[in-house]
Amino acid sequence: MNTSPHAVIPLVIREILAANATLAAFFDRIAVVERRQLRGPMVTPSLLVVPGALKQRREIGGDFEADYTVNVLGVFPSETPWIPDLAALAAPTVTATGTGTRTGAYRYSVTQANTDGESEAGAVASVTADADVVTVTRSTLAAAATCWRAWASDAGKTGLRWAATLPASVTSWVDDGTRRDEMAPIPFHAEDWLDEVQKVLIANETLEWLGVRYASAAMGCEQSGDDLIAVRNVRVRELVVTVPTLIDPLTKRIRTERV
Repeated sequence: MNTSPHAVIPLVIREILAANATLAAFFDRIAVVERRQLRGPMVTPSLLVVPGALKQRREIGGDFEADYTVNVLGVFPSETPWIPDLAALAAPTVTATGTGTRTGAYRYSVTQANTDGESEAGAVASVTADADVVTVTRSTLAAAATCWRAWASDAGKTGLRWAATLPASVTSWVDDGTRRDEMAPIPFHAEDWLDEVQKVLIANETLEWLGVRYASAAMGCEQSGDDLIAVRNVRVRELVVTVPTLIDPLTKRIRTERV
């Protein structure tokens, strides 16, 4: 199976990342895309594998060894500003009862805010529903708080996104499934998640897939800084993945090996 690295390696990397339970639970989408596709609508948070470039390093017999570069982009909704004047709240009380529309495992947190800003996200509460009504009851607000926000994951996911804003006089909220592309206000965690991606890739650095080895060992991963894309309310952190690859010099295809 001699295949172009531009077609195979990004797909193999995507399959490795999507198979990791921790990454799959956080990212809404793990996909292979071209850079030109980044201009379109995004489902966030997402991991996007962008095919890169092939660079020859040295000749080995009748083949040559090359580095194939893949870019893995962590795309995150931009966090809202927060200030420490209002303390982070305790975890809310969450119940799943009656007959409703929520099914699956959900996570919830709440923040409190006033005209000066918003607190950091508080502790997380979890619940498993089975066609239930899920009710989130906030913890006690500070006297200065004028409102609070509910943050919720999708079923089976771990990332918390803005679900509702309620006045301080309201003590509970029923989850109606609304989720917006804005994550709970916490310190930017793209680097932590890209570290996790790097660990997953290094653990699979020979890129073995469906019984075929598509690359040699000694994969390299290096992070570059994050960019804020204001028009989409997202931040992007990039992981540059260098994959040593043995290439047929005539066909420019990977020399694969059965394992």
